[in-house]
Amino acid sequence: MIKNVILDIGNVLVDWDWEGYFEYLGYVEEDVFDALAGYTVLSHRWKDLDRGEKGDENVINEMIDVAPMWESDILHVMEHIGEAVIQFKYAKRWIKEIKESGRKVYILSNYSKYLFDQTEDEELDFLELVDGAVFSFEEHYIKPEKKIYEILLSRYDLNPEECVFIDDRPENVEAAEKLGIKGIVFEDFDEVHEKLGRLLS
Repeated sequence: MIKNVILDIGNVLVDWDWEGYFEYLGYVEEDVFDALAGYTVLSHRWKDLDRGEKGDENVINEMIDVAPMWESDILHVMEHIGEAVIQFKYAKRWIKEIKESGRKVYILSNYSKYLFDQTEDEELDFLELVDGAVFSFEEHYIKPEKKIYEILLSRYDLNPEECVFIDDRPENVEAAEKLGIKGIVFEDFDEVHEKLGRLLS
């Protein structure tokens, strides 16, 4: 029996619309758009932010060090990057629905402190509804690394066979399944809502 539903945040509970954010800032020319993305949100340094070991300022300085000619643009992008996070309208309603079914809800997310500080109060206000959360920047591990799943299970004393994990990345779901957690890859809310409903019924 499933007693616990574990949810990712990005592209599950919120829209991570960095493309729209870049365009909003005026970076619409393809070469500029691609370059800035490559130095920021699509670089391996973005994962360094999620891991939270180096310190946000140090990671941003590294972004600039490899592309000093883009310094002002990188800083411009990063200053309000939280605006790229937009909570889906169904997020809080869905969490409440799951909890009303008698299950507990937990968060397991690759998320940077830099982004968290910009989005906690508004776009992540559903956190007050959940029973627990594990963020990569606090633990210094990122999905799909085994350790971050083990931290969640241990901290909240969860039996993996009583859990289902929903994430938009197949590799993250597969890592959970290796630990005995049931998994659902998020592609479309209506589809996932139906699959979860069948699993919980």
